Formats: sequence, C-alpha cells, structure tokens
Amino acid sequence: NVQTENVVPYALGGDSGGDYNAVFTDANLGDHEICATPFSGANRGGTAGSTICISITTVRNQGPTEVPSPTEAPTIPPTRSPVVPPSSESDVPAYNVGEDGELT
Repeated sequence: NVQTENVVPYALGGDSGGDYNAVFTDANLGDHEICATPFSGANRGGTAGSTICISITTVRNQGPTEVPSPTEAPTIPPTRSPVVPPSSESDVPAYNVGEDGELT
C-alpha cells in the first residue's frame, strides 16, 4: 500500500480533518514493514530523500493495563550559590531593612 501525505498531520493511514483513519485491524495483525520517503515536491514530486524503514508487529489490544501509582518525588535540598567577596566596597550593594523585615 502507498499513502501520500502533503499536509500535517502526516498520518500512516491518512486522516479526515485531523481524525486518523484506522490502519491496522484484526484482519492484518502480524509483522509489517513501514517505509517513508520524503520528497522535495508535493505528491511525491521533486527529489526523493533517503527512505527509512521500520519493522513492527501488530497484536490485538488486550485492554488497559494497570498503571502503577506514582511514587512521591524525592526532595532535593536547595543549593547555595558560592559567596564571592566583592573586589571593593563600591561592589557591595546597599540594602535597607524596613520595619517589617523586608529588604528595600
């Protein structure tokens, strides 16, 4: 089978307004080779690029599998930036501490 796609979404079995068409059904379960060749022009026109092929095996869907619960992410301690002493007093920023303890 040959499928030509000129517009996104580029779909193996084509699409209808962005809804993908079925490609593999119970009638064609098993081993398949899928190859794709880009072309510089529309409708396989212009210069052909390198063809890339993959081999796949399609199987009947056995239904959803149980997804394990996510584990809690480890807590990473904050890192501190190295303190670099100023080269002169003019390099030291001036801050005022307000009555509420905020820097201004």
